[in-house]
Amino acid sequence: MRTIPNYFLVNLAISDIIMAIFCIPFTFVANLLLNYWPFGETMCPLVSYLQVVAVFLSAYTLVAMSFDRYIVIVHPFRPRITTRKTLCVIIIIWILSLSIPIPTLIKSKVQYYSNTSGQCLETWDNNHTLMYAYSTGIMVLHFFGPLVVLIFCYSRIGYNIWKKTLHGNDENKRRLQLASAKQKVSTTIIESSQMTSNLRIS
Repeated sequence: MRTIPNYFLVNLAISDIIMAIFCIPFTFVANLLLNYWPFGETMCPLVSYLQVVAVFLSAYTLVAMSFDRYIVIVHPFRPRITTRKTLCVIIIIWILSLSIPIPTLIKSKVQYYSNTSGQCLETWDNNHTLMYAYSTGIMVLHFFGPLVVLIFCYSRIGYNIWKKTLHGNDENKRRLQLASAKQKVSTTIIESSQMTSNLRIS
């Protein structure tokens, strides 16, 4: 079970567990059931931060898996990534996923609109330029960038499989034609030998 794809699948499962435990229940209760943040000021930045971390973990793990499949299918004669390199890639994914959303951890606070209730939001102190720059960077790094890589890898994989399938079908047709021709030749030889033996007997 300790194969390269399974290491990436375990990392993907960890990101899903983080999302399921630390993000979904808090968001569901705060946004859908209560419409305010009831979990205190400490949990607000932590939950917001872990949400972004989980998304980055999922996106970058899928990118790493697509690269692995791309090398195996499109370049089958190249040496495959080793277990040690795989673990290094996973460590790099964790470092990036934990470091990129640090501004979310710093800027997320409970904004109170009454004495008892408020919303967990990012507060940028009216610095809209910095907020838009950070939001754009997050969008590029965890959506558009991985999307471009995934489209490239899987389109090349699909094209390679389609080309091999067509090539394989052509080879199968040629093999069937050769087998049919050989069968016809052997049948003709058998019939001619039978006719020759019949003529000798007569």
